[in-house]
Amino acid sequence: MKFVGFGLAMFLLIASVVIAQEKKDQVSTQSFYEQGHQLVMQAKFKEAITYFDKALAIDSTYLVAWCYKGKALIYLEHWSEAVSIFSSALRLNNNCIYALGFKAYALVKLGKKKDAETLFEQAVRIQPKEKDAFAYLGRGNAYFLQGKYDLAIKDYTSTIKIDPQYAEAYYDRGNAYARQGKYDLAIVDCNSALKINPQFVWAYAIRALAYDNQGKYDLAIADNTQALKINPQNAGAYNNRGNTYAQNNDYKSARKDWEKALELDPNGSAGQKARQNLQRLHDLGY
Repeated sequence: MKFVGFGLAMFLLIASVVIAQEKKDQVSTQSFYEQGHQLVMQAKFKEAITYFDKALAIDSTYLVAWCYKGKALIYLEHWSEAVSIFSSALRLNNNCIYALGFKAYALVKLGKKKDAETLFEQAVRIQPKEKDAFAYLGRGNAYFLQGKYDLAIKDYTSTIKIDPQYAEAYYDRGNAYARQGKYDLAIVDCNSALKINPQFVWAYAIRALAYDNQGKYDLAIADNTQALKINPQNAGAYNNRGNTYAQNNDYKSARKDWEKALELDPNGSAGQKARQNLQRLHDLGY
């Protein structure tokens, strides 16, 4: 009887240790993901990927970590790697709308438009579950990436109704409004996103774009400056602020920002735009 009692005690001890470790792993995985997600919001993509990798090292089935690692690679313009990561996400859930849409976008960038069209069609055919905010956000993104802004806005609005604290949904809807030239609405949504997450670099970028198009250059410059305080390595913010300086006839400041953008991102799209802007400035004799 003593041996049986000892065996039961050992079993319960081992079980409690296993359960405790599982809970610790869950907390660690969630923490690593949340840190990675916040870094994406700050446009710190390489750092974000390291945290997503830590989360996935603990739990390789963590779907949302795969999705946001892929999104970070999209922003870094590493198209082939992004396709691979979203493929991993889709092996976990072949109906993950978020992964389908962004994988399609990466395929477009790789010149594989026919394959991309198939994935876009698959993504928008899926009806999200009633309370699945992430799925509505994903379908909204799939519409947005195809230039179907009204449909994207509808899905982003559904996301917000499900989760009114979803900063990314306000930003995405604001971005869609900005693409339609509805700058007042874009500003309202970016305000909401920044109220929820004051470190959201991309919301500053879209609000700055809206202010710029309204001729409110001081406000646009202030938003891009705030974005750069959060992430001084953000070449896009330097390029955008340079554009606003040029709009305001401050070519000296514009040149300085474009040169910095080119320094930070010599081979990427921000650097390419900065190079073109600097050439135009040279051609104008400035």
